Amino acid sequence: LPLNSSSSKYIVTDNNYLGLPLRMYLTATGTAGGVVINAGELIARLNMHKVASNGNPKDFTWNIYANNNVVIPTGGCDVSTRDVTVTLPDYPGTMAVPVTIHCAQNQNIAYYLTGTTADRSNSIFRNTASASPAQGIGVQITRNGTVVPANRNVSLGKVGTSPVNLGLTAT
Repeated sequence: LPLNSSSSKYIVTDNNYLGLPLRMYLTATGTAGGVVINAGELIARLNMHKVASNGNPKDFTWNIYANNNVVIPTGGCDVSTRDVTVTLPDYPGTMAVPVTIHCAQNQNIAYYLTGTTADRSNSIFRNTASASPAQGIGVQITRNGTVVPANRNVSLGKVGTSPVNLGLTAT
């Protein structure tokens, strides 16, 4: 879709109501991570021209709307987890953040971290726990010994079908 010319004719000879033999196929056209279709969004429009034996032609239009929210994957990349819990020790220490990424095909990948930070350099993430958070405590994320500030791209280089570890550590 869209069709640029008329489709084949569908002839109905039965006077009873019949469903139309229609199918809608969605095909990936790129390497993005996914396409979001929101509930209520127009996803297709079907125009039909009816010709009757009595010479009374009619035009019909069906608007097809999404019933619910959906993400259609389009062959991009995926991460091993979207919600990571890292339990740090009661004393100053570090812990690996176990996140990997893989892609359907080789792609240059960069990522960034977001969250509430407690310092001007956006490198100490604030403890936002809802149940009795420790006061004056933050978390710093590093990659290969280098601090990863919030909202700054970190290049991973080419990522393919084999999982690549982001190499993150929480301190």
